Amino acid sequence: MIVRVAVWQEGARGGFTSGTADMPGLERVRRLMAPDASQPPLFRLTGIRVVQAGPGSATCSMPASTLLLDPLQWVDLFMLTESAATMAGTAGAAPGRDVRCAAISFHHQRVAELASERLIARASTTHTGRRYSLVDVAVEDAIGRPLTRAIASLVAIPACDGNQRDPVEPTWPTPDPWKREYPPPPIDEVTEVMQLRRAWDESSLAPLHAQLGVQVVEAAQGRHATTLPTHGWLLDRPDRIAGGVIVGLTAWTMGGATATLIPAHHQITVIAQHTQLLRPIARSDGPVLCQARVTHQADEFHVTAAEVTDTNGQVVATAGFTAIATPMRDGAPPPAERLLATIMFSDIVESTTQLAELGDERWRSRLALHHAMVRRQLDAFRGREISTSGDSFLALFDKPARAVQCAKAIRGGLRAEGIEVRIGLHTGECELAEGDISGIAVHATARIQSDAAPGEILVSQTLRDVTAGSGVVYEEAGERALKGFEERWRLFSVPG
Repeated sequence: MIVRVAVWQEGARGGFTSGTADMPGLERVRRLMAPDASQPPLFRLTGIRVVQAGPGSATCSMPASTLLLDPLQWVDLFMLTESAATMAGTAGAAPGRDVRCAAISFHHQRVAELASERLIARASTTHTGRRYSLVDVAVEDAIGRPLTRAIASLVAIPACDGNQRDPVEPTWPTPDPWKREYPPPPIDEVTEVMQLRRAWDESSLAPLHAQLGVQVVEAAQGRHATTLPTHGWLLDRPDRIAGGVIVGLTAWTMGGATATLIPAHHQITVIAQHTQLLRPIARSDGPVLCQARVTHQADEFHVTAAEVTDTNGQVVATAGFTAIATPMRDGAPPPAERLLATIMFSDIVESTTQLAELGDERWRSRLALHHAMVRRQLDAFRGREISTSGDSFLALFDKPARAVQCAKAIRGGLRAEGIEVRIGLHTGECELAEGDISGIAVHATARIQSDAAPGEILVSQTLRDVTAGSGVVYEEAGERALKGFEERWRLFSVPG
């Protein structure tokens, strides 16, 4: 029989390069973007990576892996969001100075699922003071749909140097935890309440909690308590447990307390959430204990509070959220269809400026003309309209050359009417479910389209390669850095 060891019982991977404390914060963050850079253990655990950094700003990406599934089979966003906020704050820090997250509040918009494939957190500093700074974080999925917004308060602290001079690490017999496959948490066929009760049983914890070492120590009506060992995988700085882990612990525990009180066939929807990280937590301070209880109920509203203490009984964090009980949808959604397709994004150039110049009535007329032209060409070239929002279109094609010809027809027809568009095309695998598409290929196409110049049709090298011999002519557009992607993309323009 093969005995599987939980991740938290393994030796942590990753580390912190020494000799960086006296560097400007921006240089420290950008060092993490180097291919051979030593990554913090939390990043090796989850797959978080810094993909962009500027003065006071940072973008982090994270794959939607089975490791990160919570009891509802949603992908956890707390570690990614707090990491992006901290990286943005660090990128604005002076030599010898660092930051830590002292408070963070969330407003959730949409849940993240495995179909999201890759999650992107964009953080920017909106205020900088002598002692603390404010950072705004927007998290989106692979096709740019918003998932959550957060505001983080970061306090300035002395920078701590690492202890690893050589970034070369040993070869491991197993992949990093986020690359492994874990059985999903059980799905309850009746209610979320029963599902949560069962999933919080220690014998059937969700992958995220089981692999991090979360244990349930109390489960009662309106109350919940958990413990978390402070192991090396949770470090984002030398001997400092990442604030996002503690934020997540409070949210998971508050969810367990609230779930015991909601009606059957309902689910928890958190409308506001906040956490105060009062003290940094070292490995020696754990395991930590999180206790949550529902403090108020009013109609469908549930207000829940949590407190985290270390082994000395010292309070290290407090949290609270307000949730409502919303009816669950009847039946399970149909399974997603996975297919290889050519994706097209298009929109009108400078639409906001045109709206201001033309006024509402004339703009509506122009928009109607644009929509009619695009739909006429989609029908002619057998494209499939997936969605439209304002002046933008998202469409699918089963033949890449036909997609390029359609894009040329749209551009030419609209140009004759005095309307310029920018169009992006890419061929890749995506998931189609309930009339919508998702996947990294969709996200890539959106980024290609946003990089196109006015009147330009910009395509990926993949599409160029699969249309070789079709008679389509391309011009080199060079290598580009697309937001949310670590590697540079070679792109091509369609003349005309």
